[in-house]
Amino acid sequence: MLRQLDGRVLLAWQAPRGGTPATGYRLAWPGGGRTLPATSTATWASGLDNGVPTSLAVWALNEHGAGPRRNVVAEAAGRPDVPLLDEPIVADAAGGTVKHVTVAWVAVAPNGPGPVEYFVEAAGGRTICGGSGWTTGTSCSDTLPNDGSTTSYTVRARNAEATSGRSAPTPFTSAASAPRTVEAAAPPEGVSMLRAVATGVGGQARVTFDVGPSHGRENVIHCMPSCGNLASVQVSTTGASDVSFLIGGLVDGNVSTIMVWTCNGSSGSAQTGASCSASTTDPATTFGPLGTPTVDAHVQGACFEWRVRGDANGKPAMLVILAQGFTQSWTITGSATRMGSYCPGFGQTRTFTVRIEDSSATAEQPLDRGSRQASTTALTTTAP
Repeated sequence: MLRQLDGRVLLAWQAPRGGTPATGYRLAWPGGGRTLPATSTATWASGLDNGVPTSLAVWALNEHGAGPRRNVVAEAAGRPDVPLLDEPIVADAAGGTVKHVTVAWVAVAPNGPGPVEYFVEAAGGRTICGGSGWTTGTSCSDTLPNDGSTTSYTVRARNAEATSGRSAPTPFTSAASAPRTVEAAAPPEGVSMLRAVATGVGGQARVTFDVGPSHGRENVIHCMPSCGNLASVQVSTTGASDVSFLIGGLVDGNVSTIMVWTCNGSSGSAQTGASCSASTTDPATTFGPLGTPTVDAHVQGACFEWRVRGDANGKPAMLVILAQGFTQSWTITGSATRMGSYCPGFGQTRTFTVRIEDSSATAEQPLDRGSRQASTTALTTTAP
């Protein structure tokens, strides 16, 4: 036997030595046969079923009849069917830095002598099944860095005739399967150590935080209500420390929630998990400079009708009115007006001073604005 091909095999023999010369040859197999002239020493036996061992016999003929039979078992061979790849099974390693991939497929019949071997190829010609790359199993494993890249896999099958040495392997190797693709990404680690602190400039806060690895092709910062003057919302995919920006336009004296999260640009599929991290929040109450207070005092007989105004501009402050024998105070956070009467008697001169005094600095409002004041003097009328 010289070759086994699709539905046929090539048989060869040598002419008998000695005795009466052969006048021809007879070739027989189940379902077929033929008689050949004495000059023939090879022929094709066709109509065979691939992958089915078939017994063939050849014998010489001469004027005295048929010689002894010589038997051989052959197996016609063609290409195996193209294997069908299953959806890859993926699992992220602890920490999300790499993705473990299992590539599996449905076994196919050899369409020739077995066993069937399979060759899995990743994009770029990389093999994943170890050794020569061929395996008799139906799955192989791979490990990919979670960097946002995509990797496609295909599988081919071959039967034992491909490695028999009787023929080139191509006629006994299937075409490559339709590819299956894995997107190598994992949920980003997002933001930590977030702090939003008022600067003392009206409506402004400074936001600082650290960014963790993105486990994807990019690491983009998102903020609400905005990312302020952040020079670039894109940082290294490995993360960044002490990211900082100023945000303005907040309402002094009101609690503003600053929200920050990151996204890695992945598809957000079952393979990658969420493309954006959970948001991290921190409150900030902005404030501005202390406003200049004002004080008015109007005489009503033996009394003064006074009115004071002050603006704490978002941070608690004490509004105080002082005069000889008289004082009152209030805690305010915004703009406030207070008024009242003070009756020291007829013919009395009083200097009324209004002062606005800042509260102590805190971690969230780390600035002592000191105090500001204003004064006015008035005289009650003479006794009637």
